[in-house]
Amino acid sequence: MKALLVAGMLLLTACSAPAEQSLVRAATLQAWTGFNPHTPNQGNSIGLAIGNLIYPSPFVVGTDLRPVLNRDLLDSAHLTEASPQTVVYKIKSGARWSDGTPITADDFAYLWRHMSGRVKDAQLAAAVGYDAVADVRSSDSGATVTVVFSRPFGEWRSLFAQLLPAHFMRGRDWNTGLATTVPPGAGPFTVASNQAGQYLRLRRNPNWNGPRPQLDGLDLIYVKDTQAAVQALANGELDLAALDPGQGTMSQLKAVPYVRADLVASTDLQLMAFQFGHRRTGTPAVRQAIATALDVSQLAAKTFGPEAAAFLSANHVIARGAPGYTDNLPTGYGRGDAAGAARVLEAAGYVRGADGYFADNGQALELRHTVASGSAIDTQLAVLAQAMLKPAGIKLTVATVPDSVYFDRVLIPGDYDTLSFQYPGSAYPVSWSQALYGCEGGYNFQRFCDKRVDALFARAIATTDETRRLRLADGIDARLWDTLALMPLFTVPALVARSTRLTGFQAHPLSEWQLAGAASWGLT
Repeated sequence: MKALLVAGMLLLTACSAPAEQSLVRAATLQAWTGFNPHTPNQGNSIGLAIGNLIYPSPFVVGTDLRPVLNRDLLDSAHLTEASPQTVVYKIKSGARWSDGTPITADDFAYLWRHMSGRVKDAQLAAAVGYDAVADVRSSDSGATVTVVFSRPFGEWRSLFAQLLPAHFMRGRDWNTGLATTVPPGAGPFTVASNQAGQYLRLRRNPNWNGPRPQLDGLDLIYVKDTQAAVQALANGELDLAALDPGQGTMSQLKAVPYVRADLVASTDLQLMAFQFGHRRTGTPAVRQAIATALDVSQLAAKTFGPEAAAFLSANHVIARGAPGYTDNLPTGYGRGDAAGAARVLEAAGYVRGADGYFADNGQALELRHTVASGSAIDTQLAVLAQAMLKPAGIKLTVATVPDSVYFDRVLIPGDYDTLSFQYPGSAYPVSWSQALYGCEGGYNFQRFCDKRVDALFARAIATTDETRRLRLADGIDARLWDTLALMPLFTVPALVARSTRLTGFQAHPLSEWQLAGAASWGLT
C-alpha cells in the first residue's frame, strides 16, 4: 500500500509540469533540510548534492576523484606565491546568478567571513582551511579575487566550494535564512519551487553562461522507502534513483525491465559511532569491547553479499580505493570475538549477571543505538550489531526515529549511545576528515576530542606536498584507532538505478556529486 501511495504522489508531481517539457524525475531516500550546505543540519548528503547542482564552485570533482577547474565559473585559479601562500582567481566574464547579478569577489569574501569563524554564532560544517585565510581582496571591478593565507593550506582547491550569493544573503541569518527560502543559483538549473519533505522542482537557468542543458529541468522527489522507489522505477514513474546498495535491492532491480542499475565503488565510509558525551560509551573499555565483538566481514557480507570483501575499509581518513589507503585495523578488532570482548569488560571491573549482560556498580551495560527510519543499511546493521554484542554481554537497544528529524534531534544534540552512519567521501580527505574528528569539527557530533589528533591534522593540512600529507594522514588514522573515536566498517558503493530512456548519465563515486552532471543528461 505504501509503495502505491508514493507512486501516486510521483505521478501527481510529474504531471504538474507541462507535457512538452523534457523533465527527469529523480528520487532521493534522504530528506533535504534547507539550502545552506555549509551548516551541519543542512549539509547532509542530499543537501551537498543539491548544492553542487545549483551553486558554483571553483573546482569540480570528476569520477577519478581529482579536482578540475570549473571553466563555467573561472578563467583561471593559480597559486601565485608560496610565502605568504597566495591564490588568484579570475572570474569568467558573464558568470552570474540566476537573478542576473554578476558573480564577484564579494561572494568569495562573504563565504570566507562566515566559514572562518569571524561571524559570531554561525553554525559551520566542514570549514577547515578558511581560518588559514588572512584576507580576500577584490580587483578588476570584482572580477579578480586574491586570497592571501596566514599559514599554508595544502588542499586549497577545496575552498569556496558552493558559493552563496552575497547580495541575497545580506540581512539574512546564516543558520536559518535558507532553511526554507531558496536563493538564486548559478548552475545549469535553478530551483523553481520547493515543497518541504516532498519534492524540489529545478528548471533551466536563463542566466546560465555554460552549455545549454538538453533537459528543461528535473524534479527531485523524496521517497522514504527503497521498495517504493523500486516499484516507481518499474512503473515508469521515475527516471533515476539513488538507492541503498543492499544485495536485496540489486536482486530486485535485475528483474525490472527497462531499468539499468550501476554499483560504483565509492569512498563514502560507513562508521560505528560512540557518543563520548555519555558515561558508558565515553569509557574506553566499552568501546574496545564493542570493536572486539563486532564481526566487520559478516556485517559487510550480510549487506552486500559475495562482493562484500571489496568494500571492507579500515582507515578513518583515507577510504579504500582512494590514493594513500592503508589497512591499519588493530589485531583483535572487527573479528567477532565475543569471548575477547568479555575479557576486556572483566578487566575493567564489569561483572556479568545471571541474565548474561555485564553491569558495573549494579547498573546494566545497556546502550541505546539510534537508527534513521529511511536507511535500510543502518537498520540492518543495528539488528546485526545487536546480535553480535549479546554473547559479549552488551545489551544494545535499538531506537528508530524519522529520517526528517534525525539530524536535529539525534545527531546534532548527541542523543544516542551508539549509531552507524555514512560519511560522504571527498576529493580532499584530510581537511574533510578533520570536520569529523577535530575537537571543533562541524560534523563531530560524537563529542570526541584529542589534542594529539588536532595537532596531527594541523600538520597534515598545512603541507602542500601530497605524498607527505598522505603519510601524516596514516599517522592520524593510527591515533584514531588508539582512541577508538569511531570504527570504520566498510565503504558504501553508490547504487544508482535509472531508466534506459535517460542518456548522458554517469554514476559518480561521491554521493555529493551524483546530480552535478545533470546539464549533460537527456531523454529519449
